[in-house]
Amino acid sequence: MDYSKKFEPILNENEKIEKTYKPNKTKYWVGKALWYLLYLVFGTLFAFAVGSPETPEEGQPAKPFSYTAFGITMAIVGVLLILGIIYVIFYYRNLYYAVTNQRVIIRSGVFGTDFKALDMKNIGAQNVRVTLLDKIVHKNTGTIAFGSNQYALVHNFIGIVDPYNESKFIKTIVDRCKNIPAESVEQKND
Repeated sequence: MDYSKKFEPILNENEKIEKTYKPNKTKYWVGKALWYLLYLVFGTLFAFAVGSPETPEEGQPAKPFSYTAFGITMAIVGVLLILGIIYVIFYYRNLYYAVTNQRVIIRSGVFGTDFKALDMKNIGAQNVRVTLLDKIVHKNTGTIAFGSNQYALVHNFIGIVDPYNESKFIKTIVDRCKNIPAESVEQKND
């Protein structure tokens, strides 16, 4: 699917979109769900710690478990989880990636639209990362990371389907923008 219209507000005069991407929904949601499950586990452990009485001094009666403190803490954890899920829903709706003839762009945002871009001439490294979660959830997703040769910047295209072939495609555009002939790139790889 083509999401070019999402990037029109920030394109330069001679800039042309080569390809757009949307993160794989299954990979994105499963990854976020695992983090929120982890938050829930630690939040529950914290609530038990808050509700548990201090160890009484010798000879003193034991204080009962505070269900009120436990309940209040769990309510706070629940509200934070719900707010986090709402945040993720809105963030995913605005999350798109683009490769143009001049730069790579990430479009994101929750309440507004944010754009983060890295000029092709500043891309010093391009890596593909396929995690265990990528292999389990979708079998063919991964992250393409772009590093800057001038700044400590990393731009990640997360949840990209067929990341190895997409990385090759993007690499040809980067090389073309840097005026590196395709033959010399192939010779280096041999």
